[in-house]
Amino acid sequence: MARSYKVKCPKCKNLQTNRFECESCGLLFGKHRESQLRRKKRLTQERREAEKKRARVRQLTTVLLLVVLCGVGAFYLGRKSQSPSTTPQTNVAAVTEQKSAVNRSAPPRGDVAVQPARGASALGDSGLGNSALAPRQSQAQGAGLSAVRQSTVSIEAPWGKGTGFFLDNSGHIVTNRHVAEFDASQLDDVKTRLATYEEIIRLEQEKIDELIGQKGKVKSSQSRRQIDLIIKDKQKMLAKVETQFNQANDEVKRIEEHAENPSIQVILEDGTAYEVDYISTSSTYDLALLSVSGTSNPPLTPAPQGTQLRQGAMLYTFGNPMGLSNTMTAGIFSGYREFKGQVFIQTDAAINPGNSGGPLLDDQGLVVGVNTMILKDSQGIGFAIPIEKVLEEFPSTFL
Repeated sequence: MARSYKVKCPKCKNLQTNRFECESCGLLFGKHRESQLRRKKRLTQERREAEKKRARVRQLTTVLLLVVLCGVGAFYLGRKSQSPSTTPQTNVAAVTEQKSAVNRSAPPRGDVAVQPARGASALGDSGLGNSALAPRQSQAQGAGLSAVRQSTVSIEAPWGKGTGFFLDNSGHIVTNRHVAEFDASQLDDVKTRLATYEEIIRLEQEKIDELIGQKGKVKSSQSRRQIDLIIKDKQKMLAKVETQFNQANDEVKRIEEHAENPSIQVILEDGTAYEVDYISTSSTYDLALLSVSGTSNPPLTPAPQGTQLRQGAMLYTFGNPMGLSNTMTAGIFSGYREFKGQVFIQTDAAINPGNSGGPLLDDQGLVVGVNTMILKDSQGIGFAIPIEKVLEEFPSTFL
């Protein structure tokens, strides 16, 4: 004989064999468990927020205390140093003579050579630093921000978007291979997502049908209202997943339609679009070389071969992440990393989807690398291919 297990209602403490709904008060056990879980999560979040606030208050108190102590110390040291017996007397004649000597030794006004401030750069000429102090030699070697904008392009293919940049006056554009060339694994990934969405839709629809059936058997109006709320939540989730399913389905159709004969466009800063004439790819690195005709955009200047970046040096990325055109981010050079026999530049400058193939520049506006990827499930860990690898992979074009 099968044993029957009794369930105690958490609200009215009624004992019964129905595991889904209280026969006494009409409480839905599943809904109650979900409510308790949400409440537990909310309380946990509130405790974390309170702890963060207390930590901020402690930090602010510590900073204020340090400021007060520094101010008191500076006050007493200042009073001690301002004794009348030790105050030096100014020799007016000596100062006048020194000024005259400086004026005699200074070059004519039109020939004054301004020395660059530490950290001044060619990129600073357009908003990243003190433009008045940028060295003339660096401005000649590198490129200002406006030139970077004109030299960087957006690349649109049926399977996605990316970035590229001109590297000579003949219309050659450098980008990533995965931006310019179809990868069958991309289609497989989209199809996997499509199958996942389809399975979620099937399961959610089964749950909704089951809840509708339960509602027809329940007599309590309160229980029926609770089931209605659950059904509405499920229907909202189902609508979102169906939208994602439709988007993935459209993406599969678009990729399959253009995979064999893709149409790749290069879009300039002013919105002018050009069809790519031909594509050359590297078999070793994630690099591609595109060619377009009829453009006269200025090229970026690569850093001299053999250039070694100093750890902590400022770096800048330029591209079109998430469809946001002409986006610049800044970071530092973290180090050189080797992976599968290839050397990469690691930086914490933000490299987001759509930035692939864009230039990585130093503080002189010179291209040091080609943005290519980020470390999955991480923040602030991006990688670029050194620019010298571009020159090595396509020697007939750039050498």
